[in-house]
Amino acid sequence: MDKDKQYHYKNFNDHISEVLSIYNQKTNQEDYTDVKRYRIDNSGQGFKQYQKDNFEILDAVEKLRTAYRFAMSRWL
Repeated sequence: MDKDKQYHYKNFNDHISEVLSIYNQKTNQEDYTDVKRYRIDNSGQGFKQYQKDNFEILDAVEKLRTAYRFAMSRWL
């Protein structure tokens, strides 16, 4: 990936993380988008439950990332 693609993809991921952080804040959930924002959960049970509860939005975000990567490969 060249520097332009890396730059745009990093910015895209930062924006997605910000959207998920706002969603987590509004729904009073633990924020797993950044290691600075959540409590340490060594067993991973908290994150597993978070994935279970929010599978629809996480699936939509992953589809969006895939579409963005495809678009980046075509346009840049």
